[in-house]
Amino acid sequence: MQDLVKWMRSIRYTAKEPESLQILYLLGYNLVSVPSTIGLLTSLTKIHLCINHLSTIPPEIGDLKFLKKLCLNKNNLLTLPPEIKKLTSLKKLILYANRLSAIPLEIGKLVAENRLIHVDLRGNNLEISEKFDQTYFCRFLYRLHKHILIKKYYYKWRSIVIAGKTTPLNDYEIYILQTYVALYSTA
Repeated sequence: MQDLVKWMRSIRYTAKEPESLQILYLLGYNLVSVPSTIGLLTSLTKIHLCINHLSTIPPEIGDLKFLKKLCLNKNNLLTLPPEIKKLTSLKKLILYANRLSAIPLEIGKLVAENRLIHVDLRGNNLEISEKFDQTYFCRFLYRLHKHILIKKYYYKWRSIVIAGKTTPLNDYEIYILQTYVALYSTA
């Protein structure tokens, strides 16, 4: 905890009792890293680390069981830790204007379980059209990945069975399938 308090003081962020802190608002602090001790702030419900220079988030972020909103927009994030799947209270994830090139399947899992209800991925290195619902994209991508893993089915995207049909339901699902194959398929 002392490392965390020292870090918070170094960025001139004061909190009388860090362990009871519910909102961490560090907008535009020019941060380049977040200490792993952030996982000790177990009372956090909202984190705003927008407009910084973060390229990674520590895996200990997954220890924040009560976190409902995570705003990481306008950073330099290339990926997110898989531990993000532990954020079962997370309702809103804002990731726009980063450098993500793939959607972590853990995000799709949270969406598919109807836990995460809003995801913003605009302005990343993703090939997602602005007209598509990004939350739906994450849910469908996760379900597709799960289907492929269960069936061990790494063939052409046209042959994947969706909802008991032999063809995708619409252009949106065709687009997601193409994106999935490009990002996650090794065959």
